[in-house]
Amino acid sequence: MMSAPVVEARIRIGASPADVYTALTDEAALRAWFAEDASVDLAAERYEFSGRYVLGTPEPGHPGMRLHQAEPDKRLVYSWPLDDEDSVVALEIEAGDGASTLKLEHHKLSGNMPWLVEAFWSMALENLRGYVERGEPGLRFDFSTIPYGDVRCSTEINAEPDEVFDALINPAQLDRYMSEAPARIEPEVGGAIDLGWSSEGPLKILDLAPGEKLSYSWRSDKEDVSGTVVTWEVEGSAGRTRLTLVHSGFAPERAGTDYGLGWLDFMNRIKMMVESGDPWEKPHLRIRERSDTDLYIPSAGIAASIPAGTRGR
Repeated sequence: MMSAPVVEARIRIGASPADVYTALTDEAALRAWFAEDASVDLAAERYEFSGRYVLGTPEPGHPGMRLHQAEPDKRLVYSWPLDDEDSVVALEIEAGDGASTLKLEHHKLSGNMPWLVEAFWSMALENLRGYVERGEPGLRFDFSTIPYGDVRCSTEINAEPDEVFDALINPAQLDRYMSEAPARIEPEVGGAIDLGWSSEGPLKILDLAPGEKLSYSWRSDKEDVSGTVVTWEVEGSAGRTRLTLVHSGFAPERAGTDYGLGWLDFMNRIKMMVESGDPWEKPHLRIRERSDTDLYIPSAGIAASIPAGTRGR
Protein backbone atom coordinates (compact mmCIF):
# COMPACT_ATOMS: atom_id res chain seq x y z
CA MET A 1 0.00 0.00 0.00
CA MET A 2 1.44 3.37 -1.03
CA SER A 3 0.89 6.73 0.59
CA ALA A 4 -0.25 9.95 -1.06
CA PRO A 5 -0.62 13.55 0.09
CA VAL A 6 -3.99 14.68 1.45
CA VAL A 7 -4.97 18.29 2.04
CA GLU A 8 -6.78 18.74 5.35
CA ALA A 9 -8.59 21.92 6.35
CA ARG A 10 -10.75 23.21 9.17
CA ILE A 11 -12.57 26.53 9.56
CA ARG A 12 -15.00 27.92 12.12
CA ILE A 13 -18.03 29.69 10.66
CA GLY A 14 -20.43 31.79 12.72
CA ALA A 15 -23.60 30.22 11.35
CA SER A 16 -25.73 27.11 11.72
CA PRO A 17 -24.85 23.83 9.96
CA ALA A 18 -27.98 24.32 7.83
CA ASP A 19 -26.72 27.70 6.58
CA VAL A 20 -23.27 26.28 5.81
CA TYR A 21 -24.74 23.27 4.01
CA THR A 22 -26.96 25.54 1.94
CA ALA A 23 -23.94 27.60 0.88
CA LEU A 24 -22.22 24.36 -0.21
CA THR A 25 -25.16 23.01 -2.21
CA ASP A 26 -27.16 25.98 -3.52
CA GLU A 27 -26.23 26.95 -7.09
CA ALA A 28 -26.55 30.71 -6.56
CA ALA A 29 -24.49 30.54 -3.38
CA LEU A 30 -21.74 28.51 -5.06
CA ARG A 31 -21.54 31.09 -7.86
CA ALA A 32 -21.15 33.84 -5.29
CA TRP A 33 -18.21 32.42 -3.32
CA PHE A 34 -16.78 29.42 -5.19
CA ALA A 35 -17.19 28.92 -8.94
CA GLU A 36 -18.15 30.94 -11.97
CA ASP A 37 -20.92 28.44 -12.67
CA ALA A 38 -22.52 25.56 -10.78
CA SER A 39 -25.12 22.90 -11.47
CA VAL A 40 -26.45 20.99 -8.48
CA ASP A 41 -29.24 18.44 -8.18
CA LEU A 42 -28.66 16.31 -5.10
CA ALA A 43 -31.60 14.02 -5.84
CA ALA A 44 -30.10 13.27 -9.25
CA GLU A 45 -26.62 12.91 -7.68
CA ARG A 46 -25.27 15.85 -9.67
CA TYR A 47 -22.71 18.24 -8.21
CA GLU A 48 -20.81 20.19 -10.88
CA PHE A 49 -18.89 23.46 -10.97
CA SER A 50 -16.84 25.14 -13.65
CA GLY A 51 -15.20 28.34 -14.83
CA ARG A 52 -12.18 30.52 -14.29
CA TYR A 53 -12.29 30.74 -10.49
CA VAL A 54 -11.81 26.98 -10.01
CA LEU A 55 -8.41 25.30 -10.00
CA GLY A 56 -8.08 23.35 -13.24
CA THR A 57 -10.81 25.51 -14.88
CA PRO A 58 -13.13 22.54 -15.50
CA GLU A 59 -15.61 22.70 -18.36
CA PRO A 60 -19.36 22.58 -17.66
CA GLY A 61 -20.71 19.04 -17.42
CA HIS A 62 -17.32 17.36 -16.94
CA PRO A 63 -18.07 13.60 -16.68
CA GLY A 64 -15.49 13.15 -13.91
CA MET A 65 -17.55 15.20 -11.45
CA ARG A 66 -19.66 12.83 -9.39
CA LEU A 67 -21.58 13.24 -6.16
CA HIS A 68 -20.92 10.34 -3.77
CA GLN A 69 -22.67 11.40 -0.58
CA ALA A 70 -24.91 14.22 0.57
CA GLU A 71 -26.33 14.17 4.09
CA PRO A 72 -28.24 17.40 4.79
CA ASP A 73 -26.51 19.76 7.22
CA LYS A 74 -23.76 17.19 7.92
CA ARG A 75 -21.61 16.00 5.01
CA LEU A 76 -20.86 16.20 1.33
CA VAL A 77 -18.49 14.00 -0.72
CA TYR A 78 -17.75 14.42 -4.42
CA SER A 79 -15.16 13.74 -7.12
CA TRP A 80 -13.24 16.57 -8.78
CA PRO A 81 -10.99 15.77 -11.77
CA LEU A 82 -7.58 17.43 -11.26
CA ASP A 83 -4.35 16.79 -13.14
CA ASP A 84 -5.66 13.54 -14.71
CA GLU A 85 -6.80 12.24 -11.32
CA ASP A 86 -10.33 11.84 -9.97
CA SER A 87 -9.55 13.60 -6.72
CA VAL A 88 -12.11 13.30 -3.93
CA VAL A 89 -13.35 16.09 -1.66
CA ALA A 90 -15.03 15.18 1.63
CA LEU A 91 -16.62 17.81 3.85
CA GLU A 92 -18.22 17.47 7.26
CA ILE A 93 -20.08 20.10 9.29
CA GLU A 94 -20.14 20.03 13.07
CA ALA A 95 -22.26 22.29 15.30
CA GLY A 96 -21.10 23.88 18.54
CA ASP A 97 -21.27 27.07 20.61
CA GLY A 98 -23.58 28.90 18.22
CA ALA A 99 -21.30 28.27 15.24
CA SER A 100 -20.20 25.50 12.88
CA THR A 101 -16.88 23.86 12.18
CA LEU A 102 -16.36 22.77 8.60
CA LYS A 103 -13.78 20.02 8.09
CA LEU A 104 -12.40 19.16 4.68
CA GLU A 105 -10.13 16.48 3.25
CA HIS A 106 -9.04 16.48 -0.39
CA HIS A 107 -7.66 13.11 -1.57
CA LYS A 108 -5.91 11.66 -4.63
CA LEU A 109 -3.66 14.56 -5.59
CA SER A 110 -0.57 14.24 -7.76
CA GLY A 111 2.46 16.31 -8.79
CA ASN A 112 2.49 19.84 -7.39
CA MET A 113 -1.28 19.79 -6.90
CA PRO A 114 -1.25 19.42 -3.09
CA TRP A 115 0.31 22.86 -2.55
CA LEU A 116 -1.97 24.54 -5.10
CA VAL A 117 -5.01 22.78 -3.64
CA GLU A 118 -4.04 23.88 -0.13
CA ALA A 119 -3.79 27.53 -1.24
CA PHE A 120 -7.01 27.24 -3.24
CA TRP A 121 -9.00 25.88 -0.31
CA SER A 122 -7.50 28.44 2.06
CA MET A 123 -8.98 31.21 -0.08
CA ALA A 124 -12.20 29.39 -0.94
CA LEU A 125 -13.05 28.52 2.67
CA GLU A 126 -12.35 32.10 3.74
CA ASN A 127 -14.74 33.26 1.02
CA LEU A 128 -17.35 30.73 2.14
CA ARG A 129 -17.16 32.13 5.67
CA GLY A 130 -17.39 35.72 4.42
CA TYR A 131 -20.42 34.83 2.30
CA VAL A 132 -22.24 32.96 5.07
CA GLU A 133 -21.45 35.36 7.91
CA ARG A 134 -21.62 38.73 6.13
CA GLY A 135 -22.92 38.12 2.63
CA GLU A 136 -19.52 39.36 1.39
CA PRO A 137 -17.20 36.78 -0.19
CA GLY A 138 -13.65 37.94 -0.78
CA LEU A 139 -11.12 37.68 -3.60
CA ARG A 140 -10.95 34.94 -6.23
CA PHE A 141 -8.01 33.91 -8.40
CA ASP A 142 -8.51 33.71 -12.17
CA PHE A 143 -7.14 30.35 -13.32
CA SER A 144 -8.16 30.85 -16.96
CA THR A 145 -4.90 32.63 -17.82
CA ILE A 146 -1.37 31.89 -16.62
CA PRO A 147 0.47 34.96 -15.29
CA TYR A 148 4.15 35.29 -16.19
CA GLY A 149 6.97 37.29 -14.63
CA ASP A 150 6.25 39.64 -11.74
CA VAL A 151 3.26 38.92 -9.50
CA ARG A 152 0.76 41.71 -8.91
CA CYS A 153 -2.48 41.84 -6.93
CA SER A 154 -4.57 44.46 -5.14
CA THR A 155 -7.85 44.91 -3.33
CA GLU A 156 -10.02 47.46 -1.56
CA ILE A 157 -10.41 47.06 2.21
CA ASN A 158 -13.06 48.69 4.38
CA ALA A 159 -10.64 50.01 7.01
CA GLU A 160 -8.27 52.88 7.68
CA PRO A 161 -4.81 52.71 6.03
CA ASP A 162 -3.06 52.50 9.41
CA GLU A 163 -5.08 49.41 10.31
CA VAL A 164 -4.12 47.72 7.05
CA PHE A 165 -0.44 48.65 7.38
CA ASP A 166 -0.43 47.30 10.93
CA ALA A 167 -1.32 43.89 9.47
CA LEU A 168 1.90 44.02 7.43
CA ILE A 169 4.36 45.07 10.15
CA ASN A 170 2.91 44.07 13.54
CA PRO A 171 4.16 40.60 14.60
CA ALA A 172 0.97 39.92 16.55
CA GLN A 173 -1.12 40.55 13.44
CA LEU A 174 1.19 38.54 11.20
CA ASP A 175 0.83 35.62 13.60
CA ARG A 176 -2.94 35.75 13.13
CA TYR A 177 -2.98 35.22 9.37
CA MET A 178 0.46 34.46 7.92
CA SER A 179 3.35 33.24 10.09
CA GLU A 180 3.96 29.59 10.97
CA ALA A 181 5.92 30.44 14.12
CA PRO A 182 5.98 33.68 16.14
CA ALA A 183 6.89 36.43 13.67
CA ARG A 184 10.06 38.40 14.30
CA ILE A 185 10.51 41.87 12.76
CA GLU A 186 13.07 44.61 13.15
CA PRO A 187 11.01 47.57 11.79
CA GLU A 188 13.79 49.49 10.07
CA VAL A 189 15.59 49.44 6.74
CA GLY A 190 18.08 46.58 6.92
CA GLY A 191 16.13 44.90 9.71
CA ALA A 192 15.38 41.20 9.68
CA ILE A 193 11.90 39.81 9.06
CA ASP A 194 11.11 36.16 9.81
CA LEU A 195 7.72 34.44 9.57
CA GLY A 196 8.92 31.02 10.69
CA TRP A 197 8.55 29.44 7.26
CA SER A 198 10.91 26.50 6.83
CA SER A 199 11.60 26.51 3.07
CA GLU A 200 11.02 30.11 1.98
CA GLY A 201 10.05 33.55 3.21
CA PRO A 202 11.15 37.16 3.70
CA LEU A 203 14.70 38.03 4.75
CA LYS A 204 15.49 41.72 5.16
CA ILE A 205 13.52 44.97 5.03
CA LEU A 206 14.63 47.03 2.03
CA ASP A 207 12.23 49.98 2.23
CA LEU A 208 9.89 51.18 4.95
CA ALA A 209 7.56 54.16 4.95
CA PRO A 210 5.28 53.71 7.98
CA GLY A 211 1.63 53.60 6.98
CA GLU A 212 2.48 53.61 3.27
CA LYS A 213 5.06 51.11 2.02
CA LEU A 214 6.97 47.98 3.02
CA SER A 215 9.52 46.11 0.87
CA TYR A 216 11.59 43.07 1.75
CA SER A 217 13.89 40.60 0.05
CA TRP A 218 12.79 37.01 -0.49
CA ARG A 219 14.43 33.60 -0.31
CA SER A 220 13.38 30.08 -1.26
CA ASP A 221 14.96 26.63 -0.99
CA LYS A 222 12.78 25.42 -3.88
CA GLU A 223 14.29 27.61 -6.61
CA ASP A 224 16.63 30.55 -7.05
CA VAL A 225 14.48 33.60 -6.29
CA SER A 226 17.16 35.43 -4.31
CA GLY A 227 16.84 38.52 -6.51
CA THR A 228 13.11 38.93 -6.00
CA VAL A 229 11.53 41.64 -3.84
CA VAL A 230 8.09 41.81 -2.21
CA THR A 231 6.57 45.31 -2.01
CA TRP A 232 3.33 46.24 -0.24
CA GLU A 233 1.76 49.66 -0.76
CA VAL A 234 -1.12 51.14 1.25
CA GLU A 235 -3.14 54.18 0.24
CA GLY A 236 -6.53 55.56 1.18
CA SER A 237 -8.53 57.56 3.67
CA ALA A 238 -11.92 57.86 5.36
CA GLY A 239 -12.23 54.19 6.11
CA ARG A 240 -11.33 52.93 2.64
CA THR A 241 -7.91 51.53 1.72
CA ARG A 242 -6.31 50.06 -1.40
CA LEU A 243 -3.70 47.41 -0.66
CA THR A 244 -1.32 46.50 -3.50
CA LEU A 245 1.38 43.84 -3.68
CA VAL A 246 4.11 43.37 -6.29
CA HIS A 247 6.55 40.46 -6.08
CA SER A 248 9.16 41.55 -8.62
CA GLY A 249 12.37 40.17 -10.07
CA PHE A 250 11.10 36.94 -11.62
CA ALA A 251 12.20 35.93 -15.10
CA PRO A 252 9.63 37.04 -17.73
CA GLU A 253 9.05 33.45 -18.81
CA ARG A 254 8.38 32.10 -15.30
CA ALA A 255 4.78 31.01 -14.82
CA GLY A 256 3.43 32.67 -11.67
CA THR A 257 0.27 30.76 -10.75
CA ASP A 258 1.89 29.47 -7.55
CA TYR A 259 3.01 32.83 -6.14
CA GLY A 260 0.01 34.62 -7.62
CA LEU A 261 -2.43 32.30 -5.86
CA GLY A 262 -0.43 32.29 -2.64
CA TRP A 263 -0.15 36.08 -2.37
CA LEU A 264 -3.79 36.63 -3.26
CA ASP A 265 -4.72 34.15 -0.53
CA PHE A 266 -2.76 36.17 2.06
CA MET A 267 -4.22 39.42 0.75
CA ASN A 268 -7.69 37.93 1.12
CA ARG A 269 -6.90 36.95 4.70
CA ILE A 270 -5.73 40.50 5.47
CA LYS A 271 -8.96 41.90 4.04
CA MET A 272 -11.17 39.51 5.98
CA MET A 273 -9.18 39.84 9.22
CA VAL A 274 -9.11 43.64 9.24
CA GLU A 275 -12.76 44.00 8.24
CA SER A 276 -13.96 41.34 10.72
CA GLY A 277 -11.91 42.45 13.72
CA ASP A 278 -10.88 40.47 16.78
CA PRO A 279 -13.22 37.44 16.31
CA TRP A 280 -11.50 36.45 13.06
CA GLU A 281 -9.17 33.45 13.03
CA LYS A 282 -7.42 31.94 10.05
CA PRO A 283 -8.43 28.62 8.47
CA HIS A 284 -6.28 25.70 9.58
CA LEU A 285 -4.71 23.75 6.71
CA ARG A 286 -2.01 21.16 6.30
CA ILE A 287 -0.76 18.56 3.83
CA ARG A 288 0.01 15.10 5.18
CA GLU A 289 0.61 11.63 3.82
CA ARG A 290 -2.28 9.17 3.81
CA SER A 291 -2.93 5.83 2.16
CA ASP A 292 -3.71 6.42 -1.51
CA THR A 293 -6.63 3.97 -1.27
CA ASP A 294 -8.10 5.58 1.84
CA LEU A 295 -11.00 7.66 0.59
CA TYR A 296 -12.69 7.65 3.98
CA ILE A 297 -12.33 10.38 6.58
CA PRO A 298 -12.24 8.67 9.99
CA SER A 299 -10.68 11.69 11.69
CA ALA A 300 -13.66 13.80 10.72
CA GLY A 301 -16.22 11.06 11.21
CA ILE A 302 -17.07 10.79 7.53
CA ALA A 303 -17.65 7.33 6.10
CA ALA A 304 -17.98 8.26 2.44
CA SER A 305 -19.77 5.64 0.39
CA ILE A 306 -17.45 5.82 -2.61
CA PRO A 307 -18.72 3.42 -5.29
CA ALA A 308 -16.16 0.63 -5.73
CA GLY A 309 -15.79 1.31 -9.44
CA THR A 310 -14.52 4.85 -8.88
CA ARG A 311 -11.33 3.90 -7.00
CA GLY A 312 -8.16 4.21 -9.04
CA ARG A 313 -9.76 5.68 -12.16
